[in-house]
Formats: sequence, structure tokens, C-alpha cells
Amino acid sequence: MDTKSKLRADLRRRRAQIGAGPRRALAVRACKRARGMVGRARRIGAYLPHGSELDPRWLMRRLERAGHTIYVPLVGRRADQVLRFTPWRPPFLTNRYGIHEPYRRH
Repeated sequence: MDTKSKLRADLRRRRAQIGAGPRRALAVRACKRARGMVGRARRIGAYLPHGSELDPRWLMRRLERAGHTIYVPLVGRRADQVLRFTPWRPPFLTNRYGIHEPYRRH
């Protein structure tokens, strides 16, 4: 395993050790800080959390209510396709990496 992979594995392990309540509180705190960084942007790129990743949906919902359009990654069905961003709207499906993303016909 290379250094980058080891670091990612270690960070995932450490994040997984944080309980649900503290993880939620940390996510809200981080999102509140990030909210001030949006400025006048109308289109915002974000992601849907997977596993122990920080959950940005608290911020995404507030920005959407304030008139911003939120975009999330959409992984192509084939490995050779590029990553695209699409509006954050249901319905959602689970992609080949186990991550939720908006369903869009390709």
C-alpha cells in the first residue's frame, strides 16, 4: 500500500472512531464556517457523504433555501467516463463506489 493509500485508510479509521453525535456537531460547525466562504456564488459544488466523511447537507439545505443551486458529483457508469456535476435533486441511487448520487439518465 502506498503512502497516500495508508494516509487515507488511517483518516477513515480515525473518523470512524468519532461517535455519531460528535460527528454531527463537527459537521454543523464546519458547515457554519464554510457558509461564510460562499460569497456571491450562485452555483455551489458539494458532495454527498459516504461512510465517515463530514456531512455537508446541513449547509447544502441552507444554501439551497437562500437561492443557491447545489451541484454534486455524478460518476459515469463506465470507468473511462469523466466526473460530472449535476443538480442535487432526488431520486438518488447508489453508484458503483457505494456513494449516493442523483439519478440521471445517461
